[in-house]
Amino acid sequence: MSYHSAIGSQQIGKGNFTLPIVDRNGLTGKNLTLSDFLGKVIVLEFMGPWCPPCQRTVSVMERLYNQFAAQGVVFIAVVEPQSSHYPNVTMTQFLNNHTTSLTYVLERSNWQIATLYGVQSIPTLFILSKTGSVAATYTGSSGISDAESAIANIINAHL
Repeated sequence: MSYHSAIGSQQIGKGNFTLPIVDRNGLTGKNLTLSDFLGKVIVLEFMGPWCPPCQRTVSVMERLYNQFAAQGVVFIAVVEPQSSHYPNVTMTQFLNNHTTSLTYVLERSNWQIATLYGVQSIPTLFILSKTGSVAATYTGSSGISDAESAIANIINAHL
């Protein structure tokens, strides 16, 4: 697994990354690289399966996915692998208990990508424009609820 802060001269978000994809059955053996989606609007959520506010945002993120995925918006959730406070809550349990269409990738144990992005608390949502810049940031479950109009504006601004 690696990350790069720039792709050639093209910056994406606050840094590129490649992380393993996780689904209801665990690690899939596939990786996701953020730069593969350059040219698309990207909704990037940092979350933890044990985090109550993150659990509350699942339905909001699913609604946003249903509203915008057909317009080419990519939804990725970067997941903190484990919490010492909630050691029995795993990502597979989370995915089996929630209906979600997002792609989930497993963060490194040292929360390296979240640190790169300056995440101070979870959930935190970044909306990246088609050019790769951070167009909007939302923190907390109530902030994420406000992301709908920002996504629509970013799509329309970059047609």
